[in-house]
Amino acid sequence: MLKGAFFINARLNRATYTVSLVFSIAQHSRDSLLFDCFVKLLGCGKKYEESNKPVVRFRLEKFSDVFNILIPFFTKYPLIGAWGSAPRRPRC
Repeated sequence: MLKGAFFINARLNRATYTVSLVFSIAQHSRDSLLFDCFVKLLGCGKKYEESNKPVVRFRLEKFSDVFNILIPFFTKYPLIGAWGSAPRRPRC
């Protein structure tokens, strides 16, 4: 299962805050080549492999890359999940 998120990262360096928009997705390490393809296709971002878990992550932290590359990519090629294109509420 692919898990992803956009989040705001705030860091305090001395007396100044640095704020960045981050896109991150994670997958089982057996799918590591998928993230190599993301880096190659998008021309930005980095792949990180966790040493203590079988997890690999793709992160995009540069605002201009998120705004100018990633968002237009998902606008042109929207993600379609297991439930199809229309969002639905899960049944309990």
